[in-house]
Amino acid sequence: MIGETYILENFERALENGHIKAYFQPMLRSFTGEVCCVETLARWEDPINGVLSPAEFIGTLEKHRLIYTHDLAMLESVCRHYAGTVSAGKLPVPYSVNLSRLDFDEPDIFERITGILGKYDVPASAVHLEVTESVLLDHAEGFRKTFDRFHNAGFRIWMDDFGSGFASLNVLKDYDFDLIKIDMMFLSSMNERARTIISSVVSMAKSLGIHTLAEGVETAEQVDFLRGIGCELLQGYFYAKPMSTGELEQYLNAEDVKAEKETDRAYLNNIGLLNVLSGDPIGDYSRNRNKAVGSQPASRKSQYPLALLEFCEGRFTFVYANDDYIAEIKQLGFYDLSDAEKQINDSSKPFYSGTIKQMNDSIKLECAVKKDYVIGDIYYSLTIMFIASTDEKTMLALNIRVFCSDGIEDRFEEINRYSRALFYNFDLVNILDPDRDRSRQIYSNLPFDTVYGFIPLRAGIKEFAANEIHIYDRDRYLAFMNFDTLDQRIDKDECSFVQQPFRVRIPDDKYVWKLIRITRIPTSELSCYMFSMQRMTPADIRLVSEQLP
Repeated sequence: MIGETYILENFERALENGHIKAYFQPMLRSFTGEVCCVETLARWEDPINGVLSPAEFIGTLEKHRLIYTHDLAMLESVCRHYAGTVSAGKLPVPYSVNLSRLDFDEPDIFERITGILGKYDVPASAVHLEVTESVLLDHAEGFRKTFDRFHNAGFRIWMDDFGSGFASLNVLKDYDFDLIKIDMMFLSSMNERARTIISSVVSMAKSLGIHTLAEGVETAEQVDFLRGIGCELLQGYFYAKPMSTGELEQYLNAEDVKAEKETDRAYLNNIGLLNVLSGDPIGDYSRNRNKAVGSQPASRKSQYPLALLEFCEGRFTFVYANDDYIAEIKQLGFYDLSDAEKQINDSSKPFYSGTIKQMNDSIKLECAVKKDYVIGDIYYSLTIMFIASTDEKTMLALNIRVFCSDGIEDRFEEINRYSRALFYNFDLVNILDPDRDRSRQIYSNLPFDTVYGFIPLRAGIKEFAANEIHIYDRDRYLAFMNFDTLDQRIDKDECSFVQQPFRVRIPDDKYVWKLIRITRIPTSELSCYMFSMQRMTPADIRLVSEQLP
């Protein structure tokens, strides 16, 4: 261990000669695996004693009130590196810098820090300030003003070593930290109790609108667990050790390393606040967005089917789905998540346009949009919540519930019973299957001579037009029944159906106005539609008669 006297006698000379250097340890976003920030750490490369770790000299610098000079020197190194990266035509990632509790004894701390950033033309958003709870304990009265000044100037303030002190929770009550850093080392093992503690901390932070980072990550098991509970940022030897400026540049230029785009940062930060552990993740996110902060109780297994679906360049991609969501989609007939993704992206199927419409409705209404669907004899509800977007992509949160799988079988039976009763509102109901060129009659209350629901679909359309549709309406009817343009017309109207009135023959060769509707039915395989014919009120008939010949 290096002696205190040696440190005091050589500190200023080491700074002047560049022996005390900034090292950097990358932080990766668990959601994407991209480098989103680097922490600045000091290393003293002493020509006599070799490389000294912070543990060997920081305590002495604090004891003798030299830490302020050291911390400002590290900040200047960061700004110099930032400026060099920009001048080289590269996009720098943000940096975090550690401030000692003693730095806040200095009355000019705000001016000194902002002055250094101004000298190198570094925006405040590029530098995150890490402080420990001891800062607040030692400077309870004055820290609030300084905290607010930095926040108002655009800095993000992180709470370091969350949970290592006795006042961490009390600090969160009084200060709006942007992120808390959870030191994995204070939990000696990843047993069930440790997992429960970390899960609770992450869930609590998200309910307060605070981002989370786990440092000291060393194993693949820890990475999988932290990703699963929604911890946003990960840092540790599993990814990279602290490295010099040159080593950092080599690291970022490696083929298997990708730095986060600045344009994606706000997008990913918004996604990160979705609490996957909550009993109601979508509801909580919606309330937090509207500043009504609160959370449904979280548990290690929330039993809330949740997925994240990204829409980019006309294609949907699942980027997250919990086990409960996968279990639900399997009940709909999908083999796995990739099978569901394939079906959603088939623009000829109703899943695609239906998902787009729900997405657009959620964006427009700024809330979650829920709709009920049916595939075959399975009923389910789908809730979509808009989370975030850039110019290129949009992120959605999805919740799916299959009615017969969530303990409400009675509702399933009611839907079956009352949906059959709904047929009495119609004169005719057929299921149309254009891909197989066939139709199937479900219900009829009209005495047609031909049962059109049991002959080839396209031939039946022509025969129905010739025999049952008034001559003045036949061309319009055939255009209405054109399957080559049907999906386009449905999508244009942003509905799941199209409809028009037509004069239909009844006994004694009389014609009466009927409203004919074609409804697109969600299905996991082929295009499927419901053809329905409904009576019209006298008022509607008068209105149509005035408008059509």
